[in-house]
Amino acid sequence: MLFRSAAQRLAEIATAGRRMSQPVQSSTIHRLLETRKGRKGGGDTDDESADDQTSSLSYKGAFARNRSSPLDADVVVVDESSMLDLPLCAALLDAIKPDAQIVFVGDADQLPSVGPGSVLGDIISSGAVPAVQLRDVFRQAEASGIVRAAHAINGGFLPAVPTRRWDPSVGDIVRDDSVVDHGSIKGTLTLPGGSEVTYETQTWDGADCVWVTLPDDSPAGFEGALEALFRGALPALDGLDPASDLQVLTPFRRGPASTQQLNAYLQARLNPPGRGRLETRNGDVIIREGDRVLQQRNDYTKEVFNGDLGTVVAVDGDGGVRVVFGGAAAHKSQGQGGDEEEDEPTLEGGDDSSDTPLDTIERALASLKHGGREVSYTRTDLRDLIPAWALTVHKAQGSEYRAVVLTLANAHRPLLRRELVYTAVSRAKEVLVVLAPRQALETAVNAVGTNSRNTTLARRLAPLAPNAPSCPATAAIAAAADEVERKGAGGGGVEEV
Repeated sequence: MLFRSAAQRLAEIATAGRRMSQPVQSSTIHRLLETRKGRKGGGDTDDESADDQTSSLSYKGAFARNRSSPLDADVVVVDESSMLDLPLCAALLDAIKPDAQIVFVGDADQLPSVGPGSVLGDIISSGAVPAVQLRDVFRQAEASGIVRAAHAINGGFLPAVPTRRWDPSVGDIVRDDSVVDHGSIKGTLTLPGGSEVTYETQTWDGADCVWVTLPDDSPAGFEGALEALFRGALPALDGLDPASDLQVLTPFRRGPASTQQLNAYLQARLNPPGRGRLETRNGDVIIREGDRVLQQRNDYTKEVFNGDLGTVVAVDGDGGVRVVFGGAAAHKSQGQGGDEEEDEPTLEGGDDSSDTPLDTIERALASLKHGGREVSYTRTDLRDLIPAWALTVHKAQGSEYRAVVLTLANAHRPLLRRELVYTAVSRAKEVLVVLAPRQALETAVNAVGTNSRNTTLARRLAPLAPNAPSCPATAAIAAAADEVERKGAGGGGVEEV
């Protein structure tokens, strides 16, 4: 479960002159533990889909790696540890050598694991394991509206970001006379723990984080606002490819602003029929060549797992499909920072989608040279795939995207909780847009979920607390902070959290 972001950061350390005896490798926990062939298992679920999927309560016998055949690793870093449930954690610990070290990295304020237990929270609250909480933002503190919005939401405040509204009468995003979205406002935000961050609110034209209010839950409002964004209503989105750079998130699978509604709209807008692209059906769901899809169950035979994101590159004659995992987005990331830039499609182009050629298939196939995998699905296997132009926040947890559009509706009230919005907001790397009626966002920010779990892990670990060693990371973080201070504005620093 060492995700790409953590692996990249460790790799940066390795290439910055710090010697490491072994190269950094990244993997999901399932792949790291080498799942046995011929097994299928339930995937993680979001709250709404718990009726048709189940989580594993035990992984006994599921993995080739265990105490009899442990991992050949001296240090294992588990990123996004708030997603880790008890059964999978037990399997991982069983496969780690007794003299190895394990580091859990995560945010206990995000959504808890879908499976049983509250591993990260219990480990921290037990006091038996050295722990450090990163509170100071050493980079982008004043520049990033996304970071500021995440901290504000986590503290129970509406984010102070430029706000405009969707006006159905003119079919566009317009200025909201009830708020000021021009000029800049300086202020101070108090973070959890008491530290403060100074900031300057950006203008709409320069903002990386904005809020578009809607008058109601009408599906036409959400689709119209998205269309306006595709037409260039927000300058921060200029130059980004909606087919590979932008991810729409929502709490619900059905109803207004749901994955069901938004996927239908986004597929028609970003990957329309025609252009020689074949399609097949899984019940009422159309799967078309060029579509973004997500694997929703663990399949140990195909070696694809719940949450794997891919691109449909071919529809076969029998109605089956071939999917490249690690496709367009992965290939695109290979070129970032290079000397040459691809001629990428952009968000601009008006109502005619033919003005914005979306070469998702070509990028996905090209990614096969950069670690991508092509997997074949029979027509029966299509039930394991779901459209992924829009995802639930639960499905997106642990991932990151260049641009995120978070849609919230008043009808989402059962899931409008602070930790859900905080999790969604923190998925965005460069641009964040919140589409929501004012009441919906206010409800979500003010509602703290009751995610208590009936677990005895913290109580069992607590007797070890008096003998717990001090956290070595404390000194390391202090040293890093000193280094940043010495370098000043010259760059480098501890990652913001």
